[in-house]
Amino acid sequence: MPVVNITWKEGRSREQKEEVIKDITKTLVDKANAREEDVVIIFNPLEPSNMAHGKELLG
Repeated sequence: MPVVNITWKEGRSREQKEEVIKDITKTLVDKANAREEDVVIIFNPLEPSNMAHGKELLG
């Protein structure tokens, strides 16, 4: 069972998440012989105040 964790800045819409789910699932089915019903995708939204890029806190 493939498990994919996606950690990204919060604020993505449901539609954006659904597109990502569709594309990642298709890739795992096509390239890794995974069964669609076995793919698990977990979204971990982060607040900008809990993120840094380089030396700079984003929030």
